[in-house]
Amino acid sequence: MVEKEVLLRYETKREDFLMKKLLIYLIVFVVCLGMVPSYKEAATITAEPQVQVKLVKYLGNQSSISLKIVGSYYLNGDSTNLLTSDRSYTVKVENETLGLYDGTTRLATGSELSITPVNSIDHAVINNREYAGSFLFTVEKNQYVRPINTINFEDYVKSVVPDEMPALWPMEALKAQAVSARTYAYFRLNQVINDTTTFQVYGGVTSLHPRSSEAVDATEGEILTNDGNVIDAVFSASNGGKTEKLFNVWYPKSLPYFKVQTDEYDTTNTWEATLHKQQMDITSLDLKNPDNWWDSKNEIDELYASNIKKWIIKNLPGFSGKQIKIVSIPKVSFNSPTESGRFTKSNLTLEFFIKDMFNSDGELELQTASINNQLADDMRTIIGTNDPDPKKAGTRDMKSNLFSINETNDAFVFSGSGNGHGVGLSQYGANHRAAAGILYKDILSFYYPGTVLNRQYDNIKPVISGATSKTIYVNTTFDPRVGVTAMDNSDGDVTSAIKINGLVNSKTPGVYTLTYTVTDSSGNETTVTRQITVTLASPANLKAVASTYNSVNLSWSAVSGSSGYEIYRSTSSTGTYTKIASTTSTSYSSTSLNTGTAYYYKVRAYKTVTPSAYSGYSSVVSAKPVLATPSSAKAASSAYNSIKTSWTAVSGASGYEVYRATSSTGSYYYAGSTTSTSFNNSGLVTNTPYYYKIRAYRMVGSTKVYSNLSAVVFAKPLPSVPANFKSARVSSTSFKLTWSAVAGASGYELYRATSSSGAYTLLKSTASLYYTNSGLTRGRTYYYKLRAYRMVGKTKVYSGWTTIISVKP
Repeated sequence: MVEKEVLLRYETKREDFLMKKLLIYLIVFVVCLGMVPSYKEAATITAEPQVQVKLVKYLGNQSSISLKIVGSYYLNGDSTNLLTSDRSYTVKVENETLGLYDGTTRLATGSELSITPVNSIDHAVINNREYAGSFLFTVEKNQYVRPINTINFEDYVKSVVPDEMPALWPMEALKAQAVSARTYAYFRLNQVINDTTTFQVYGGVTSLHPRSSEAVDATEGEILTNDGNVIDAVFSASNGGKTEKLFNVWYPKSLPYFKVQTDEYDTTNTWEATLHKQQMDITSLDLKNPDNWWDSKNEIDELYASNIKKWIIKNLPGFSGKQIKIVSIPKVSFNSPTESGRFTKSNLTLEFFIKDMFNSDGELELQTASINNQLADDMRTIIGTNDPDPKKAGTRDMKSNLFSINETNDAFVFSGSGNGHGVGLSQYGANHRAAAGILYKDILSFYYPGTVLNRQYDNIKPVISGATSKTIYVNTTFDPRVGVTAMDNSDGDVTSAIKINGLVNSKTPGVYTLTYTVTDSSGNETTVTRQITVTLASPANLKAVASTYNSVNLSWSAVSGSSGYEIYRSTSSTGTYTKIASTTSTSYSSTSLNTGTAYYYKVRAYKTVTPSAYSGYSSVVSAKPVLATPSSAKAASSAYNSIKTSWTAVSGASGYEVYRATSSTGSYYYAGSTTSTSFNNSGLVTNTPYYYKIRAYRMVGSTKVYSNLSAVVFAKPLPSVPANFKSARVSSTSFKLTWSAVAGASGYELYRATSSSGAYTLLKSTASLYYTNSGLTRGRTYYYKLRAYRMVGKTKVYSGWTTIISVKP
């Protein structure tokens, strides 16, 4: 979103730049010819120059402006008269003279006032926009405050590039823009330029962006020359796929570094504009009484018509202050194309009403006007419209002179390419070329053919890389030269001639200072100071585990070079931590804690030196002493209507709560509590599965603190296995089998087999507690087993089997 907004703003500026510059360039060129240094003179400057910029664009015309200082500034060159950052100042015009005020106190007055920064990092904020450099405040047109900002050349370019090209575009495109902007300003080195699109938009420190600043730094001092002379490196938004010669637009002669050529990387910026021939249908209008419809009846192309009417009022005699309605535009034509296909001349015929001009019949008289042999750029201004969208304010439907016209019965349809004059660098073309991997030097070579890229000045100090302050741990091997390099930013040469002052003892904690110094071939010296902090590593892998209901076990990794560790504890993560122990071990048990309370721990290492040295704290960990979860939980039927659960005792528990559900994933309800390790749950439905969870609790004051719930166990209530199942001989061929009654049983089933592992068959189903088995064969062994059953509806629900007993008659 940011890039898009910047781009729209930029396009507006470039189009404004085109229209203004086309109309005034010849005059400016002739007037300023004596002011501009010769190309050769400009090309011989070796130190970074300064540029003077009149602040107009963002300031506007103001008779009073606010001034704030970031740092300190000298007033009128007087080192004893300082403007400081703790005050708010005002500069205003009074009787055609400037006054500088601190509140209501006037500090200075005069036809001009100047302020100069005490240090290079000091800035001034004028009407809430920040600028670097010094300032000369002048009176313009006897009523406006007009500051002129004098700033170092590279700082100027850094504030121009992000206002002329979106800073998020590829770096090589930004570099190309930086060189073009620098060259453009260098060509006008001895002029006072302004901050508008008449020259280049300059937004001061407020406009800075790190990416565009990086591009300017990477091309520091580089300008384009041709035959040893600085070129006039104009540029536009988009050439529409075909570059233009500069002389075709402004200069009366050809310049060798501007040529007409096809740009295959700038073919996507197309546009279309439609101008209707009949702007108003007047057949139904009362031409004798225009007041009845004048304010409600508008042209079809209302915005186009507005521009045309402004032109008529301004340029045709006798129309000043008149109200006009455009009726029709019978003719529009463009001709005299340049080699690139851009039109240079145009014609326009209009028919219109003037509200207070009537014919002899008392009706509005239809007026006719023709604009012939007009510059095509002027005609685009006359026809073109400002977009009502504030984000696109100033943009025009007809964005260039590179277009074709299709005349229909109803309208003139203009289909064009590009945005701007198409001379020199195309910003969209540079963007697409950079995105395709083309380097900025090759981009510039295409748009300014035959030029040479020269570095005009080198005041950039060599860059020392890698000499950043850092922290190392005790006993770590450290070489101050490793990773540190120096580069001459002028020619890219890497040098190893770096002087290092200072020592680092990696065995003893402390802060050590190292100073790196390097001098490049131009005598520019860079000194970098880095601090090396030798410290103990913070204990890593700190873990806290609740070991019992009232203790937490801590452990961590050993720290090399440490003498021991300090343990700190708090009851909140951001609360006050209290030292609770020191140890030489890498573990510690924190005891006598409250069950259910969260405790937070951090650990630091220390080394016994003078004074003692400490590591940073470990990361914070927390644990909450809790009861262990009841384990070895079991559930078994204890009767036809009850289930008994049991579990292993939990240390520190005051008791246990049992929860029951009728499905494993269903809702569990409180079934009861106990202080023992078993619980008999009665009143259940025979043969229905019941699921149980158990949790322990500990009373902390009047509050129960719970363990986690145990694993789920389940059982079905079933009749008990009949007890006391036994036999007694009745005769040589009969035995009586007896058993004890089973609670809730509806009856019993007795099974018999002739081998212990053989097939058992039902011998008898009875509600009695005995059965006599007669008619047995002497000498044969018989095997019996018994089970109880309970009728649940029409279904028998069985107990388990008794132990098998045998008899032998």
